[in-house]
Formats: sequence, C-alpha cells, structure tokens
Amino acid sequence: MSKYQFIVTILALLLAMLLTALDLTIISTAVPRITHDFHSLNDVGWYGSAFFLTMCCFQTFWGKLYRYCSIKYIFITAILSFELGTLGCAVSKNSAGFIAGRAVAGFGGAGVISGTYIIIAHIVQPEKVPVFYGLNGIIFTIASVAGPLIGGAFTSTVTWRWCFYINLPLGGVAVAALLLSLRLPQSRRPAPTPVLEILLKLDLPGCFVMTGALICYLLALEYGGITKPWNSSQPIGLLVGWILLTLLFAAVEWFQGDEALVASRYLRNRGVLMCCIFVFFLNAANYIRVYYLPLYFQAIKYASPERSGILLLAYIVPTSVFTMLAGGVLNKVGYYQPFLLAGAGTVTIGSGLIYTLDINTPSAKIIGYQILAGAGDGICVQVPVTAVQAFVDQKELATVTALVLFFQLGSGVIGIAAGESIFSNRVIQKLAQYAPGTSATAVLEAGASELQSAFGEAELQGVRRAYLAGIHGAWILTLALCGAAVVAGVLAPPISIAGKTGVRPTTEGDGDSKRRPTDEMGEEERGEVDGAGVSDCKAG
Repeated sequence: MSKYQFIVTILALLLAMLLTALDLTIISTAVPRITHDFHSLNDVGWYGSAFFLTMCCFQTFWGKLYRYCSIKYIFITAILSFELGTLGCAVSKNSAGFIAGRAVAGFGGAGVISGTYIIIAHIVQPEKVPVFYGLNGIIFTIASVAGPLIGGAFTSTVTWRWCFYINLPLGGVAVAALLLSLRLPQSRRPAPTPVLEILLKLDLPGCFVMTGALICYLLALEYGGITKPWNSSQPIGLLVGWILLTLLFAAVEWFQGDEALVASRYLRNRGVLMCCIFVFFLNAANYIRVYYLPLYFQAIKYASPERSGILLLAYIVPTSVFTMLAGGVLNKVGYYQPFLLAGAGTVTIGSGLIYTLDINTPSAKIIGYQILAGAGDGICVQVPVTAVQAFVDQKELATVTALVLFFQLGSGVIGIAAGESIFSNRVIQKLAQYAPGTSATAVLEAGASELQSAFGEAELQGVRRAYLAGIHGAWILTLALCGAAVVAGVLAPPISIAGKTGVRPTTEGDGDSKRRPTDEMGEEERGEVDGAGVSDCKAG
C-alpha cells in the first residue's frame, strides 16, 4: 500500500466514523418535527434508543466477523448496512418504519465503529496506534456538537429527511475510496471456515437476549414515575423481565464458552475487565453530561439551539485537544494507568463543578468548568481501547476491541436512559413545589428551547427551577459514575503497553509468541508505507 493509498484509507475510515457518530446526535433537534409529521409523540424515545440499542448489542457480532472473514469486505458490508438503514429513515412513511430504519442503521454502525479501530490496528505502526485512535475520539466529540447543529439546519431550511439523505453520497465516497485504496496483502491464505461454523461463533442467541433485556430496561425507565407509577404492574414487570433476561444472557454466555458475546476468559483478565468497567462508567457519565449541558443552556440560560452548540465547544475543544495529546504522550511513556487516573480524577472534579451550575452562574464559570471536564475526558477517553490490546493474544484483537466498544456503547444505552428517568421524575416532583398547577406533560413535551414561548412569566420561573432540579439530578449521576471510573482506574494493572498494541510483525524466533502475526486474524498482512506510519509486514 502506497503512502497515497494509506492517506486515502485513513480519510475514508474517518469519514465512515463521522457519518456513524453524527447519527447518534443529528436527530436531537429534528425530533419535534419528526413527531409532528408522524403524529407519534409516544415513540419519541425510540428514535434515539433503537440506534443505540443495535449499535451496542451487535458490537461483538461484527468483531467475530472481522476475526473470521475479510476485514475489508466486512467493513464495506457494515457501511452498506448503515446506509440501508439511513435510507429507510429518509423515505419512511410512518413512525414504525423510521424506528426500523434507525435499528438497521445502528446495526451497520456497530460494524463501522469496531471496524475502524481494527483496520487502524492493522495498517498503522504499533507505536502510532494511540495517536490514530485519538483521531477517532476527536471525530466523536466533533459529531456530538455538529450533529444537533446540522440537524437543526436541515430541519429549518429543507426537511429533516436530509439528515439521512446526506449520508448516502458521503457513504458512497467512503466505500469507493476503500475499494480502491485499502490493501492488506496476506502472506498466506487462512484455512477456510465453514459458514455454519462461523454462524455458531457469532453468538446470535446472546445478541438477541441482550437486546431483549435492554428493551425491557428502556421501557421500564420510560414508564416508571412518568406515565405509570413505579409501583404499577408495567414498570415492575419490565424490571423483572430485564433481570430475568439478563440472567438468561449470563447462562447463554456460559454455555457459549469462548465464543460468547462476552467471553468469560476476557473478563477473568484483570486488565481487560478494568478497562471495560472504566470505559463503561466514564462514557455513561460523558453521554449524560453532553446530553444535559445543552438543556441547561437552552432552558436555564435561554440560549438558542445554535448558541448552545457554540457554548458546548468549551467542553468539546479541550476534549479533542487532550485526546490527541494523550495519544502522543502515551505513545512515548507506555504506561496507561496514569492516564486513567489523571483523566478520571480531573473529569470527576469538573463534573462536581458542573453540578453547581444554577440560574445565575456567570459565563466565565460555565466555560471554565466545561474546559476542566473536557480536558479530563480527553486525557483518558480513548486509552482503554488502546490498552486492552496489550492484555490478549494478537489473534483476539478484533474480538477484544469490539468487547470494549460494547461496554462503551452499552453505557450510552444504560446511562442516557437512567439520566432521562432521573431528570423527568425530578421535574415532575419539583413542579408541584415550584409551579403548582402546571402540567408536567406540557413541560416535558415543550422541549428546552420552547419553554419561554410555552409558558407565561408567572409560570416560567417555577418551571425553570424544576427543570434545573431535573438537570442537577442527572448531573449528580455523572459525578457518581466518574468516581466509579476512578476506582476502576486504581484497580487496573500498572503495566507498560509500549509495543504491545496494534498488529505487530513477527520476528524470527517468534513462532511461539503470544503476539499475533497479522495473518493469524485470517486477514491480509499489512503493506509498507515509508514515513506514513504504516507497519512493515512484508509477504513471505
């Protein structure tokens, strides 16, 4: 692979990652119009959850495919699956069709995210992997801000359907670039694996049972205390269903053994286990924080959706900068645990300060607190995905990378739903205190940016105080989650991962090494790119 092909491949990977990351947030400002067009207010929670749910539950499914099949063509299949789902959303005629499209897009997006990390590990020099992983982190942070702005612009000027149509030509560009540029020449062909054997290794029962468990969890929190009392049959039944299906999932995973969605042999490795726990707690807090900061700006500070996106740059920019810096420094020092502790500790302090924001907090403090939290997030957010590769054989790189991403995206499903439940329940409780007689349904349906126009001045101040109480309830959860991440960081093995990440070429006499040669993945060996950061794994 030439230097030009390497650059085009990296740009195509980042474009595919950007499209997937944008779909996590792009509909947030389009939801009011979508619910209006489909007359489907009761389905609004599923417009985001359906995408997140399948993206989480099918992470390791794609990881197994990358292990046993062609990385290049499986990745292109993932992009096409994502494109199919977004096309379904764009042309949907009703809410059910839209939700189905979101689920299919999330399924494909799961393969895009894990595939990007896996391909980078195959084509980049091992010592430069943390830096390139940092680029993925920057893509996600940029998308978290750009998504709502782009969605709002399309919804206001043309139609919300362009939030999805735009993916089609850009996704086509990514596919074409990868077909032409991605080269992973192999020294020897892997032994062919029967299709039935591959299907058995995918742990489809585990995927579907976990999906069912998370659906029960989401529905329980959607109903509990909001549309149904917590002590009514529906929330209780759904919570019982969630627990039973989770236990069934554990049984299925035990039965599947090493081919399980969450193989116990990985979780018996303290390094892998702590990285997974760390990334779960840290990212759950991050998702909640980024979700509720714009609500604070719009509902409490009366900022427009566009203005709230600009204010959020105080969090996003330091996150992006420190993600890249951390990747470069980790490449030099090798020891990953200090990054976990420094990052989680800093973001915990920042989360505590953000919790203190109120109606009269000056802009300087709002910006400063975000900078602190964003810097802490950037220091450690991508480190576990890199570090976990040092704890396993190279042949397991694809699977263990997908496992970490499963915990990372699963934290979004769990965290956002928990934050939303706390927020809504707190708003309902505090409205009775601060704005008696005001309809809780009207407040929750109005949306943060419409509070001023929906309520008179007499009601508005009480509604704002109730809204702030709900936001504080969600933010206190982020503080607890960040504290738990610190504990996981303390328990992580304090080893150096220098030279142990990515796919490394074997040297003479390494026949018994636990570090996997590229072709043991059943994939093509990496080519050579002088000066471009590509590993030298010559065929033969």
